[in-house]
Amino acid sequence: MHADPRTLTPGLLHLSAPRQARGHFQPLGVLVEHSIFRACAESLASENASRLAAMQRAEQNIDELLGHLRGTFQRVRQSSIDEELFDVISGFEALSDG
Repeated sequence: MHADPRTLTPGLLHLSAPRQARGHFQPLGVLVEHSIFRACAESLASENASRLAAMQRAEQNIDELLGHLRGTFQRVRQSSIDEELFDVISGFEALSDG
């Protein structure tokens, strides 16, 4: 049973008037769509910002590790050069004394 539209209180929605209801809710639907779109866009922006920050931290860590490894390599290389030089000098001194 549907109520007589003439007896309905103005401003109230009734199930027998879907076109009226659609007209009342259409601005709300646009607002909801806009809110959902904005939330998704902000979520993606936040995710990308987090990824960018993580990549920048990783790059910084790589640079620090690379600096440490270069220093270690240079110390080992210099130690090897010093050892060879010491062997050459020791051999020269042994030949000179003998």
